[in-house]
Amino acid sequence: MHDTIEKTFVDHIMNAIWYIDPHLFTLYARSCNLPVFFTQLKTYQNGETYNKSYHTSHHKKIQLSQQKLLYLLSSLELSISQLWTSNDIWDQVISATLSLIQTLKKYAEYLAIKCTNMTNLHHSDESARNPENNCIMYRISACKNENLNEIYSQLNDVLLENYFYEYVDIKQYLPTDIIKRY
Repeated sequence: MHDTIEKTFVDHIMNAIWYIDPHLFTLYARSCNLPVFFTQLKTYQNGETYNKSYHTSHHKKIQLSQQKLLYLLSSLELSISQLWTSNDIWDQVISATLSLIQTLKKYAEYLAIKCTNMTNLHHSDESARNPENNCIMYRISACKNENLNEIYSQLNDVLLENYFYEYVDIKQYLPTDIIKRY
């Protein structure tokens, strides 16, 4: 019976690592680090990943889900609460698993907060971005070609000849004293 429970425990760890493996950089960005015990696994030491199919297959890339993280951490919590975990040979694995559980909890809490914030934002009558604070607007009066300052006429001709969204280095068409002002 212990062999079956212990195997189930290892399966729970494997499922958790398999699920978060493609998202380790996302977790690291939120200070949710994989415990050292697991980073010392041979696959990670060789610079590889466990969930290779996530990166190589052409399916939709699913982001981390709060519900799935909660499910994985609760299955790990149930496993480590068993009597067999008091055996000395499991000490290092259990402590690493507790750290993994804390990491999963921390990121699940972050996702819950973000979800709540986004729900509030979507149901709010106020704009998420306030034009008064988030942008700078200039009012430029139009001028006709005959009123265009002669230093800008060459630049104007180049811009009229190019397609929209084509890169133009305007420095080569303007005098250096004007460039220094900006």
